[in-house]
Amino acid sequence: MKSSIYSLLVQDNLMEKVDDIALEKGMSRSQMVNEIFAEYLGISTPEYKINKVMDFICKEFLDTSSIRIMSNNKGSSIKLMTNIKYKYNPQLHYMLELKGKNKDKLATLKIQSRTQSKVFLDHLVKFFVLFTEIERIYEIGFRKNVIDKSYFVVEGNRFLRDFYYDWTNDSYSPEGLSQFLINYISMINESVNIYFENIADSKTTVILMTAIYRKYMEM
Repeated sequence: MKSSIYSLLVQDNLMEKVDDIALEKGMSRSQMVNEIFAEYLGISTPEYKINKVMDFICKEFLDTSSIRIMSNNKGSSIKLMTNIKYKYNPQLHYMLELKGKNKDKLATLKIQSRTQSKVFLDHLVKFFVLFTEIERIYEIGFRKNVIDKSYFVVEGNRFLRDFYYDWTNDSYSPEGLSQFLINYISMINESVNIYFENIADSKTTVILMTAIYRKYMEM
């Protein structure tokens, strides 16, 4: 949605309050003013939706012990971290970017492990290859929720994927969008732990990962 520069005469005490709230929310003054206007006028701008989606996601993961919030860059990205149940409990970092610059892109999910263990990283690549194959077979969830997707792309020890949705489309609420992303991250977290718990039994791994995928994507 197009933005322009406007000159407004505003009382100092009002702008100080706006700045205080913006600071609390981790937003710029412009982002805060846009949100106030959108909420007061009942207009769901892409920026307003993005902030609402991020609020819902942060609230959800604040109440979980397995996935922890590392940072929340309001209107831009959320960083999460979890430990995998494998030997020395290596960390897996998630970055969810929701910038809204491309109105057709819902989010980009980046997953990375900073461990130097080649054995672990090789298994992580195998996990995402297997996960992608499961996704190719079961398209449920995406079409039902009017959210389209690409597949995971491997960049060294990083795994990236995009989700597509028109932010200007009002047919899907911020609550629904955030719940989809929450479910997806939770599904990856549960699946990757199942994979490492059953490395020696590939048949069981496929069965369990498929069940987890279908459980979350049918929600």
